[in-house]
Amino acid sequence: RNFTSCSGGWNLFRVREPLRALLAAVLLAGFIFAAAVPAGAKTRALVVGINDYKSEKDLKGAVNDARDIAGGLRFLGVTDVVLLENGAARRDAIVATWDRMVAESGNGDVLVFSYAGHGASEPARRPDTPNGRSTALVLGGFDTVAPDLGERLTDDTLDKMFAKAEQKKKILVLVIVDACYSGGLLTRGIDPRAEALPDRSTPSYDEFLGNDPLPPPDPQTPPAKAKHENRLFFSSSDFDRTTPEVMIDGQPRGALSWAFARALRGEADREHRGVLTKGVLAEYVIEAVRQRAEWRQTPHVDPPGQDDRVVFALPRASPGPAVAPLPVRLLGVSAAEATRLSAALHDITPVETGADLTWDAATEDIISGVGDRVAQHIPADPSRLQAVIDKWRLLHWLDGRGAGSGLDIALSPGEQRHRAGTVITLTVSGMRQPAFLLFNIAADGTVQKLYPMPDEPPTRPAGVPYVVQTRVRTPFGADHVVAITSPAPLRELQQFLDRYDGRPAAAGLWPVLENSLRQNDAVQLAVHGLYTGP
Repeated sequence: RNFTSCSGGWNLFRVREPLRALLAAVLLAGFIFAAAVPAGAKTRALVVGINDYKSEKDLKGAVNDARDIAGGLRFLGVTDVVLLENGAARRDAIVATWDRMVAESGNGDVLVFSYAGHGASEPARRPDTPNGRSTALVLGGFDTVAPDLGERLTDDTLDKMFAKAEQKKKILVLVIVDACYSGGLLTRGIDPRAEALPDRSTPSYDEFLGNDPLPPPDPQTPPAKAKHENRLFFSSSDFDRTTPEVMIDGQPRGALSWAFARALRGEADREHRGVLTKGVLAEYVIEAVRQRAEWRQTPHVDPPGQDDRVVFALPRASPGPAVAPLPVRLLGVSAAEATRLSAALHDITPVETGADLTWDAATEDIISGVGDRVAQHIPADPSRLQAVIDKWRLLHWLDGRGAGSGLDIALSPGEQRHRAGTVITLTVSGMRQPAFLLFNIAADGTVQKLYPMPDEPPTRPAGVPYVVQTRVRTPFGADHVVAITSPAPLRELQQFLDRYDGRPAAAGLWPVLENSLRQNDAVQLAVHGLYTGP
């Protein structure tokens, strides 16, 4: 196995006596929302997406993001959705639309502001900014000369916009910003064979701000970073991080906007309550972004915490989006060979651009749409290629499905590409149920059962972390560890893992796993990628 310890077996290098997790009360940061949005409350939304820029590099996925979120809001029955794309997203139009929505909203209503496009870090406009830098959202008409230098939304401008709603009528303001400098985690290099997608940052324009046409901040207003009692903020990256565009369903997108739109369509409502609370929404979005961006990006939600404020009511039960055929690019083969291989594979769409997976015939590597080399030494054998395709379609189906369960998988050291010989500590924590399963889906699609082994009980004490160490070895690429807890052992899933242990069986695992999750509402699930290289 590639998932093994230096002594030859997963279980032999284990930390046998982990410390028991201490139970402690958790103080929620910020504030606690009211129990629910008042009956009859209305939602209005201003959704902005900009691909085309006058003086900055163009983006590819921001308009897709805006359309995804607008579509999700309309799915909820929101009728007042203003979608501003590219040149229509002028600063004056954005501010005027927001002011109109505030004027028409009443106590307890919800106002949504969503932005996908370039973000910038610029010198702070207020002397009380701790690090001397502020964030601005850069609009399509932005230029480094006045008056178009004013085609940006500074954090001061945004704070004033949102404060109008909060202070005047206690309107809940929900903000989604899918732009650079808003959070992210780029810890592995991007393989150059992946389709080049831009990040959402602009070059520095600090030297031009001496002619800034925007008015200075009002010294009487609180700093933009101040806590506000009726605001929820979702950002795709930290203040000093860039946000990459990623390939999702054959199209460039921002992972935050994609996850948020899926949540609106019911994917976050795992308990079938018919509502989305702030806590459920945040947990789902964070987990779905991390999984789909292959742990390169971690969004930020403010305020944090597990509060039960109902933000959206879901109009009807949703089965969730089906997993489409995987867009696959065959690199370095003749047209005839590409036709032969494509005909022999199933559940794929052959593409030249927009690939979720790229197979390089010259090196026999497979590269993900995010830019990771996820498998090596995969020859032009349809069965070998299909095993990897089956794995990634299963992973896309699993996107966000563990959100909110409390189960967590952590790696030490970190999320980088781990080199041969490195010892990695893997910790599974937050287990609330006694029955425990742990398995790996290796880079080549092989399913590997990790717990319980034949000499181990199928249950463990709830609340006690499971800790194991392993040394990196071949085959290299992307492994994905799956942990599951349940009130009683999942016999069908256990039997499948026993039977197909060590075999490429992701396609067969999918329906068994889906059936196990559907029949057991109390199941906890967590997925974590582990990337290795020589």
